[in-house]
Amino acid sequence: MDEDAVLLNSAGHVLVPDPSGKSPTGLVDATNGAVGIPAIRHATSHLQGVATLGSILCPVPQLVTVRGNECTVIATGTDDVQLLIDPKTGQVIPTSGKVFGTYAVVVQLDNPTDSPEFPVQTGTFSGVINFQPPLPLGFVSEGIFTIDGIHSPLLRRS
Repeated sequence: MDEDAVLLNSAGHVLVPDPSGKSPTGLVDATNGAVGIPAIRHATSHLQGVATLGSILCPVPQLVTVRGNECTVIATGTDDVQLLIDPKTGQVIPTSGKVFGTYAVVVQLDNPTDSPEFPVQTGTFSGVINFQPPLPLGFVSEGIFTIDGIHSPLLRRS
């Protein structure tokens, strides 16, 4: 897994660390140097995991690529989470925001020593993520999960 995130102010400008150290938040607006108050966290993550055989992401045995009972799944997801500043602590608190992305179920193609890489099923997802105490746990609601299809023919080795 990896994640690339930026903080944005209410005007949608990227915030960067304050090189002078004078900003009370430690951040400044990258466009004008004003004190940076985070309002949105925009993040993209690349993930890899497994799905159990028989699940919606691993419906048929031909897709299995790991230990005989799991499929490899890769995904790229993005979220735009609204942020609030806790007046008591000054901490940035995530509240909610949209989340969306793409996924693929992948199998081994031609090199058994690397990760599976050939997509046999693809799709998209979207929804709203809400953060509830204890943070940082978030839960997706109003979600839509779309399977684009199972691609064939599947590769067969003789």
